[in-house]
Amino acid sequence: MQGFRNGDRDQFAEVFAAHVSEVGRLAQALCGNSEVARDATAEAFAKTYEQWRRGRVDRVAGYVRRAVVNEVNSHFRRVGRQRTFESRRRGDGRADTPAPEQHDDADRVRVLLEELPERQRTAVVLRYWADLSVEEVAEAMGCPNGTAKSLLSRGLARLREGAELAGDREGEAP
Repeated sequence: MQGFRNGDRDQFAEVFAAHVSEVGRLAQALCGNSEVARDATAEAFAKTYEQWRRGRVDRVAGYVRRAVVNEVNSHFRRVGRQRTFESRRRGDGRADTPAPEQHDDADRVRVLLEELPERQRTAVVLRYWADLSVEEVAEAMGCPNGTAKSLLSRGLARLREGAELAGDREGEAP
């Protein structure tokens, strides 16, 4: 562990290789934009490496997850929270917002997730998409476990409510 604490590049390269796909998928799930996800992933690993090299990172996986969540959130704060999910783009480059019933189930979930407040969406994606424990969600978000549980509970309730409304619209006569 001493070489790791002193910032051994080869060891960090192994850590990077072991986690880059997971972190990239997490960034993609959080923002829905592959370019932003790539940038956030790269920046998260760069910041993690700098802190790791100084011996300030004990658990790289948790640290880099938190870093990527922060990078994605920072990006959307910088651009005024404009979200452009690639699954909801048209050929002319304009964002499209078709009704949820026009999507398959995965697209419906993405649409509903996009409508959640940022912290609820982040908690739900970390817990159910990245399959993290509540404790790991709290660590990645930099909040207490109770806050993570509350965000998850409220986020799931809003998703259920949105799914029920979408289901009601599907059952309506044209």
